[in-house]
Amino acid sequence: MPRLVLVLIVCGLAAVGGPIRMAGVAQTAAAGPDLAAVTLTENDCSFLIQVDEDPRPRLGEIRCGYLDVPEDWTAPDGRRIQIAYTVLESRSDNPQPDPVVYLEGGPGGSALTGIELRAAVFDGMRRERDIVLFDQRGTRLSSPLRCAAYSLDLAFQGGDETVAVAEDVANEAVLEEEAPLPPFPAELGDPFEIMQEARRTQAAAAAECAREIAATGVDLRQYNSIASGNDTVALVRALGYDRYNLYGISYGTRLALTIMREHPESGLRSVVLDSTFPPEIAGFEQYPAEPHEVVIQVFADCALDPECQAAYPNLKARFTMLLDRLAETPVMTEDGIPITDRDVIEVMQGLSSTIDAVPYVPRMIAELEQGESDTFIAIVSGELSGPGAVADGEVDAALAAEAAAATPVAAELSPARQFLHELQLRLLPLPEDEAARLFGLLLHLDKRAADRVTIVEFIGRAFPAPEQREARAALFAAVAGMSDADVEELFTALEQTVTLLDFVTLGTSTTQFNSVECNEEIPFQSFDETVAVAQGLEIPELAVGVVEGIAGQFAACEVWPSGRAPAVEAARVASDTPTLILAGAYDFQTPVSWNKSAFVSLPNASYVQVPMSGHGVILYSACAEEIAEAFIDDPARLPDTSCVSQLRPAWILPDDAAA
Repeated sequence: MPRLVLVLIVCGLAAVGGPIRMAGVAQTAAAGPDLAAVTLTENDCSFLIQVDEDPRPRLGEIRCGYLDVPEDWTAPDGRRIQIAYTVLESRSDNPQPDPVVYLEGGPGGSALTGIELRAAVFDGMRRERDIVLFDQRGTRLSSPLRCAAYSLDLAFQGGDETVAVAEDVANEAVLEEEAPLPPFPAELGDPFEIMQEARRTQAAAAAECAREIAATGVDLRQYNSIASGNDTVALVRALGYDRYNLYGISYGTRLALTIMREHPESGLRSVVLDSTFPPEIAGFEQYPAEPHEVVIQVFADCALDPECQAAYPNLKARFTMLLDRLAETPVMTEDGIPITDRDVIEVMQGLSSTIDAVPYVPRMIAELEQGESDTFIAIVSGELSGPGAVADGEVDAALAAEAAAATPVAAELSPARQFLHELQLRLLPLPEDEAARLFGLLLHLDKRAADRVTIVEFIGRAFPAPEQREARAALFAAVAGMSDADVEELFTALEQTVTLLDFVTLGTSTTQFNSVECNEEIPFQSFDETVAVAQGLEIPELAVGVVEGIAGQFAACEVWPSGRAPAVEAARVASDTPTLILAGAYDFQTPVSWNKSAFVSLPNASYVQVPMSGHGVILYSACAEEIAEAFIDDPARLPDTSCVSQLRPAWILPDDAAA
């Protein structure tokens, strides 16, 4: 009989960090396709080379290749596609026989892009186990789905005319007047009219892209979680592993849950769901509520801390009153810049991306109530210098060791290459239109002076938004560390790489994203409900701008021929596979409630909520790494979560030093 264990960490937060076990019913899948109908071919790993930089010497012992699989698993004699994989071999002389198989997010993300970062994240697990990475079908290295409308590397192969268009895009982005602000949810018009606008702007490109891909013989109905789950299990078996562990982040957790449901007897030993996106969650309907949930969590965490509560009582009510006041009378900075309700909302919507700012939020609200702006400016400028979390000596030492372990990878790159590497990372979350603008700016660089000023100007123009301040700061820091020779090397590298267009493959594949989401999410959801969720929030202003973006996805899916998934893809997954769920307390992409929803039907699951963490919990602390590694080592044992208590927010009080 499943155990019920509830451990509360007494650290001013409710139920964070404590492992919890709950009962559920395991679900057994029907007989599936023949997963042996594949061919494994090894290669020299040269497909890992990105932007003329070869990571292979820094990755240790690795194996690479392609797995040839049916595009349609129900028709093994039909069209074939290739799945690119890399095995980071364990450093142990006697490694454990069950590898950790990493499942990338997105959908549409490339696990093999920026492989050094993933090698650093899973370095601890690699001590005892192989780490298996692969690009899911349709993404960058695995028979990618490409079309001119969504793939800039193809669009820019059109020669001088295309380059001129790209330059025009860049210039217009800089010179055009500021776009009108999106309306607040209460002011949204008829959902049908919003959808009509989205259809006008989004549907034509999506339809043309789908037609172009289909003309090559691709069946877009085969690019979904069930098919990718088959690929995953087939790859594990082809590599010779009898048992394996899964580690998924974001969409990767949805894929992991699909494998748990579809392949319960495949040798699956354990699963880590990091930032969980379970199929029963209507994600596109709930997206407006995600930043709202994070902000409410911040207010609740302050209220549970005696000092924070005493210094800043009734934060939620005060915040809503502050928004009303700023809408009428903005606070003016010393430079005469107005701080409006929209500015504060933007800060709050971005908290998950700026976790270090969380402890300053109560103080920011209190200062703005008094017409003061110091803390607000410190947050938006990215210049906070205070602590993000309390950590004792042991945790500090672990974090230092983590940083030291990651340093050699960056240290072996020249400053110029390090800048390019950093720029690649900043491209990952950009939507297609933003990526297009950035590429236009890059292509324009060869007409400018090859000096440091040009690069600094490029950074400012490429990442102009307040929420991109972290990207600007990181890139400015990289430029500051360059000598004149490094700057010259950078421009030489740019000339060599403007196919630059290797850069484009670093982004999430919109085509793969559409194929998955239009198959297994959108068909079970309603745009009207998205609007209703936004308008029904306690603080609906926190959903400003979200609804219009979601309308674009609904419009694209109306014309994307990916078929409709079976109803099981919208149902809760039940499995008795030992599972660890890691939830970031301030994750606005897969918030705490989504992680708890998945936990309900997993009887052998442990739930750990980690303070001061956002999306991809393992990326935020050595503590999360330790918990995940311990679980993989012994999935039958409740993980020790004592380090979690050291990560509670260190709230900045009124008498503390200025930010």
